[in-house]
Amino acid sequence: MAVIGLNAMMLFTGSGYRNAGVSRYTQEIVSRLVQTNHDYVLFLNGDAQELPFDIGSNCIVHRGFKGADNPWKRIAWEQTVLPVLARRSGLDILHSFLNVSPILDGTAQVLTVHDLSYVMVREAHPLRRRMYLPVMSRLSIHRASRIFADSNATRTDIADHYGTNPKKIDVVYPGVDKGMSPQPEHLIESFRSDKGLPNNFILYLGTIERRKNVDILVRAFAQLRRTDRYKGHLVVAGGRGWDYDEVDRAVREEGVESEVIFVGFVAESDKAMWYNAARVLVYPSSYEGFGLPVLEAMACGTPVVTSNVSSMPEVAGKAAVTVSPGNPCDLADAIFSITDSPERAQKMRSLGIEQSSRFSWDKAAEKCLLAYEGIIES
Repeated sequence: MAVIGLNAMMLFTGSGYRNAGVSRYTQEIVSRLVQTNHDYVLFLNGDAQELPFDIGSNCIVHRGFKGADNPWKRIAWEQTVLPVLARRSGLDILHSFLNVSPILDGTAQVLTVHDLSYVMVREAHPLRRRMYLPVMSRLSIHRASRIFADSNATRTDIADHYGTNPKKIDVVYPGVDKGMSPQPEHLIESFRSDKGLPNNFILYLGTIERRKNVDILVRAFAQLRRTDRYKGHLVVAGGRGWDYDEVDRAVREEGVESEVIFVGFVAESDKAMWYNAARVLVYPSSYEGFGLPVLEAMACGTPVVTSNVSSMPEVAGKAAVTVSPGNPCDLADAIFSITDSPERAQKMRSLGIEQSSRFSWDKAAEKCLLAYEGIIES
């Protein structure tokens, strides 16, 4: 049996925006891999004490320092301590789950690249990230034996930007939890009541940061209110990431303080109910490696409006309305096309459930395992 290292330093288990996209992806893949017939060494941050999955005798856990949400501490640990631990553990493969791997480690490297937002939408990242990631990801990508991309869009970005042979890149789509499904109406009503939510609301769910265009959504929502095309509320759910001031400014300038509800970070266990309770999910991001909220909402039977760029059309297929993410007028029209037509909304519910069934965490883990075994056998 091979010894496979899993660099899961970005797996977080607490409440907060860190326990979102990358953390969720890592958790779902790792939880399945450690059940397979190989030996694993799992590298975790010191804050991930209680894992939400079982570990057997085939898995050794190394916990690093606490405070891995500090990127510079994590980077220093990954580039200095992790290579030493990898050699001591006798790894055959080391899989890193966030765009960069230990450069000085001689182990065969597998790398997950979720997106190239730090290249494609540089303005959406702080300066230190724009300086570090392009250099280190380039070195890591060239060094890797195998690369996993979240979508064909990201696979193309990697190949085009870094000159990487596309045959070296596997598309490993994220999956959708079984709990993401349509819920009975009485449970939805009970959820709305418990959370103090209005009966009629548009939902954004995701990290609140510049490239997500939540400010554009606020302005589209205000336009719908001004033109009497929508009388409900906008609920913004998710932790605040980097550079979210434009969202608060849009709310003030549009005068919709009483109609926009910020609910903060949403626990994974509650997500399905948030999607079910909403009239429509709007996810107008400028760039995504995948766009998990789009998939999750469709699985819950919630109509979706999302962007017509990057990976979002690939995820949504024909089941969502796609629109240019930077235009409030177009976004408002797209939302209205659903809220004004119960027939269209119902058709989108059916199409969304069908589209979401094509994505599976089990399939994602299987693709990772096949790639590992291909490296071992080569």
